Amino acid sequence: MAQYIMPLINDIPQLHSVYIFSNNESQHEEWTTEWQKIKSVHTNIDDLCHVLKIGIKQFNQDSIPMSFITVNEMASTGNLNQLEPTFMYTQIFKDILLDMKHDEQAIKQFIDYCRKNNSMSPISIDHFETNYQAQSAIWCYTSLNIYSMLNYAL
Repeated sequence: MAQYIMPLINDIPQLHSVYIFSNNESQHEEWTTEWQKIKSVHTNIDDLCHVLKIGIKQFNQDSIPMSFITVNEMASTGNLNQLEPTFMYTQIFKDILLDMKHDEQAIKQFIDYCRKNNSMSPISIDHFETNYQAQSAIWCYTSLNIYSMLNYAL
């Protein structure tokens, strides 16, 4: 069935990837190589879920622009020598934010610190405490103004 659906959906720009779940993986070996959007074929639901989680994480990381340099700073020739260290810190920060695994204890310590030091509004802290998920780290970083607190620390 997927073999007949792919020609109809392949050119949809909003469709990024296709993962096929089937009882017979070998039945799909040849024709799936014709379509770039088909990432893999699975016969085991746990394997499919694992691959989907990895794909979602990669897609989210690839689609997140980040910059620590303002337009005014880029226009100033005096600040061009800061570009290299800023780039390095940006890369380190992205690795920490996107790839580091934080357990519940680390999240609780962060929340306690924010409450103790009035680093964010109580509403933002409560929202972070109840809704934070690793997949939404960038969203929390930007929308809850965590970036201003961290930039102040730098």
